Amino acid sequence: MGIAVACGTPAAAGFLGSTYKDSKRKNMAMSCFGIGPPAGAASGFFMGGVCIVVLNWRAIHYFLSITFLLLSLLVAFNLPPDEKIDWAKAKQIFKGMDYIGAFISLSAFVLICFALTQVDATSKRWKTPYIIATLIIGIFLVGVFVVYESKVPTNPLMPMTMFASKNFNLSMMIASLSWMVFFGFLNYNATLFFEDIKNYKTMVVACCFLTQPIAGTLVNVFAGFTMHIIPGRIMMAIGCTGFLVACIIWATNSIKRNYFLGPFWAFCFTIIGAELIYNTANRCALSSVDRKYQSRAAGTFNTFCQLSSSVGLGLSTTVLASSFKYYGKPDQLDHIHEMFEGMKYVYYVAIGLTGLSLCLCPFLRLGVLGKTRNPQN
Repeated sequence: MGIAVACGTPAAAGFLGSTYKDSKRKNMAMSCFGIGPPAGAASGFFMGGVCIVVLNWRAIHYFLSITFLLLSLLVAFNLPPDEKIDWAKAKQIFKGMDYIGAFISLSAFVLICFALTQVDATSKRWKTPYIIATLIIGIFLVGVFVVYESKVPTNPLMPMTMFASKNFNLSMMIASLSWMVFFGFLNYNATLFFEDIKNYKTMVVACCFLTQPIAGTLVNVFAGFTMHIIPGRIMMAIGCTGFLVACIIWATNSIKRNYFLGPFWAFCFTIIGAELIYNTANRCALSSVDRKYQSRAAGTFNTFCQLSSSVGLGLSTTVLASSFKYYGKPDQLDHIHEMFEGMKYVYYVAIGLTGLSLCLCPFLRLGVLGKTRNPQN
């Protein structure tokens, strides 16, 4: 799955970014592309629920296999053909790839994610020596990776020239904080709320999440038609505000509150945040580099989002485990009221993270995107 995401997402974003020139049509193309992550995730919940209820859990994987087979055929027959492979040139490219940088970065983030997610399973939590050791080594390797990429490889995995742009750096920071909240704090704990606290059946939980792809489609249409009118920094600020409102709704939610009076609106504001920030930050990443680096910029952006989701999940479970002593234990579901109160601390932390991302928005200098009209693209 990791290879599929790592190959497909940057290639798709790079293909769109290099095909369309900066224009209103590019805004629409990237907005359509932006529907994928949140709408796909929520649709996955729904289709998974349908498969489990109608057949069994294995049916999900058969369904996905058929889906990706059809997508592969569509790609093969519809995308413009690549240039004929020059195997001698390809061999030189493989020789010049930054394998050491890939190893260092992979090791760093595996250790960090391991420490954040495994801490809940240890009896001493943060007093466990190997948890502290892996976290420190992981953070140290991140620094080593940055220095290595700046000084050593001639063809770096992550060109440091991208980080020369203040807008790029701030956009990545805002996107990272937002994706930590989106997947790690809001969606993960929403699943716990519906399944464990409300005790909804699988199909009902799937229907609850349908709000996200529907709202996501509408927000992306809005972004596609307005990115050449509304400055990027305003888009980012609106997105951060959407996440902030969603966190506040969840933090003030009650067990007995009707879905349409609480979680429904939280999902709507969550998607406003996710879609606007994804579209704007992605466009900022692609516009900050030369055309030949489009796929790398998209890959860097996607990597930040994926790693931030993992880190956010680790932080979320750590906060919940520290505020709810039965978390992860066999009798967890016997204390749903204590679990619900413990989840509120998760949302308080999420409010702090989204507030920090909102505070970064005024420092952005992103104007309107795609103002130039290009009839050919």
